[in-house]
Amino acid sequence: MSDDVDIIDVTHASRKPPVNCAARMDVSFFTSYYSHMFFANRELAQRIENAEAALGAGCVTVTADRSPDIEATTLLVGGGIACFAGRDSHLTQTIGLGMGTPVDAAELDRLESFYRERDTPVVIELCPLVDPALTTVLADRGYRLVEHSNALVRKIEADESFKSTPGITIQSVRPGEINQWAELVARGFMDGQDVTADFVDIVATGAQLPEARCCLALIDGQPAGGAAVTLRDGIAASYGHSTLPAYRGRGIQSAMIRWTLTTAAANRCSWAYMFTQPASASQRNAERNGFRVAYTRSKLVRDFR
Repeated sequence: MSDDVDIIDVTHASRKPPVNCAARMDVSFFTSYYSHMFFANRELAQRIENAEAALGAGCVTVTADRSPDIEATTLLVGGGIACFAGRDSHLTQTIGLGMGTPVDAAELDRLESFYRERDTPVVIELCPLVDPALTTVLADRGYRLVEHSNALVRKIEADESFKSTPGITIQSVRPGEINQWAELVARGFMDGQDVTADFVDIVATGAQLPEARCCLALIDGQPAGGAAVTLRDGIAASYGHSTLPAYRGRGIQSAMIRWTLTTAAANRCSWAYMFTQPASASQRNAERNGFRVAYTRSKLVRDFR
């Protein structure tokens, strides 16, 4: 697909900046707010969902190679992909359903059989730009809404550069350091709770993809956070952002987001995206660095038990 997604001319933009931005007179936020506006159409959403589906499929392949006993596998269905990487894995979900083609009852039967055979609930990450009739059909089949997430997207200009953050060093992770990186990221996610080896393995999965790049953020030479990005077809998927509790509130995620954008620009990506919980600190940090909410995805679940 082309990169010809409509960009809004902000010269005469009438939309007011966020109230909290104006109240704080955050000039850099205000400038970024207008300079990276775009129209989030279906073409852009489909590119993002395709990138997410490819990322999910890649993680399933890594899981299958690493743990054959899980019998990780995928199914192309309804224009998207159903992933299975174990009953309790967050990778076990369906992405992109209904984006490329209409989804009829027979396709939903195939999807549900795929998961039913593996004694696993159906989890669908549903883009709001699918045919509205699909949401009605899913509700009629007993799916329930359990979560929302925001797709935050940023256009990357060919001549853009991104400032480093004073006092924070961003260091690329070498292949032999993935396990240490994954352990640190897992610790940040668990927020002081015990970290299991299984969870560390799950975190490491995405980092083992050929198209993945990982970083560590250091303060005074000490690892404080980590993040990753995958680069595919001109789109950079930013994920795995994690900061250790003792280092939060010091700009680490923003520094890692700028590393993501620098890496994306160096690899000629024209778009970057990340998914966050609505109104979260991660969303705020992404918006401070020029990302905008393109759409809100719904997580739907049907449990056969």
